[in-house]
Amino acid sequence: MLTRNDLIEYGETTGFNLGQIEKDYIQHMFLINLYRRIGNELVFKGGTALQKCYGLNRFSEDLDFALFKIISFDEVINRTIKGMNLFGCEADFKKLKEDEIAISFQIRARGPLYDGREKSLTYIRIEISKREKILLPVLKKDVVPIYRDLPPYLISVMNPSEIMAEKVRAIITRDRARDIYDLYFLLRKKIKTGIGLIEEKLLYYNVEFDIDTFLISVERKEKLWYNELNQLIPNVPDFQVVKKEIESWMRKQKQE
Repeated sequence: MLTRNDLIEYGETTGFNLGQIEKDYIQHMFLINLYRRIGNELVFKGGTALQKCYGLNRFSEDLDFALFKIISFDEVINRTIKGMNLFGCEADFKKLKEDEIAISFQIRARGPLYDGREKSLTYIRIEISKREKILLPVLKKDVVPIYRDLPPYLISVMNPSEIMAEKVRAIITRDRARDIYDLYFLLRKKIKTGIGLIEEKLLYYNVEFDIDTFLISVERKEKLWYNELNQLIPNVPDFQVVKKEIESWMRKQKQE
């Protein structure tokens, strides 16, 4: 495992603060050990998938997955934790909740910044959706961590067009500015999605898609924009510029 001084070297490369660099490092360590033990049973998705697999330049806290094939969650997570221990990172986990819809775990790790105090532990939340359908072909991506002691690894990740549809859904169903930033990132990468896919994703919440409702939901995030994103990215873009591009894209979707 790297040391505190090692992590400091990656500050300029990542744009993250030291605590975020540590969490990013441990996220990679978890994913390496997880995907050594499974194939496409769990499909990586969400903001951290965009950051690890598609080049999103913002820090992301949680690891989100969709269940593709039935597995023994406790056994897989336990074996993953044992693998992290072999990397020199002492870790354990606890199940936070489980129902017919989802399961969540919390990983607790003694990373490079651990100094013996409880508050210096690193916590990573794992969310697994058990019932949501995966609608587009799952992709296999080679991930090459920047950290010199971590090997490349192969990961099963959600198609970016499907992540994009889920980001539109997230903008409608919750109030987080990061969802707008992630959608903006995907638009600038020329990723495409369609109204039909968005509507399919909203069925999970029994919500009908309406463009005006979506645009109102975008507008509502302005009050959260700077304070939230200032903690996640080095340079926060102007909200009005981002909103204009998203509105233009969505109105074109309506015409198609």
